[in-house]
Amino acid sequence: LHFALDAMQRHVALPGAYFWLFPFSWSSYREGLFWPNTSLVLLPYMLAAIAVIEVVLHFRRKASSRG
Repeated sequence: LHFALDAMQRHVALPGAYFWLFPFSWSSYREGLFWPNTSLVLLPYMLAAIAVIEVVLHFRRKASSRG
């Protein structure tokens, strides 16, 4: 997942991409879908969603262990 997200980032410098097969190949790949700091803007929303999911799963586990 990390490598896939890295491949989709935009880069300012050229070639500015990741060399996946270095030192065997100097070819690089980049999609340029988002800037690297975009994930920081979405971080609070992702953490809130994870917290909600964990709370729901906790209560489900608790309810299933009673019955």
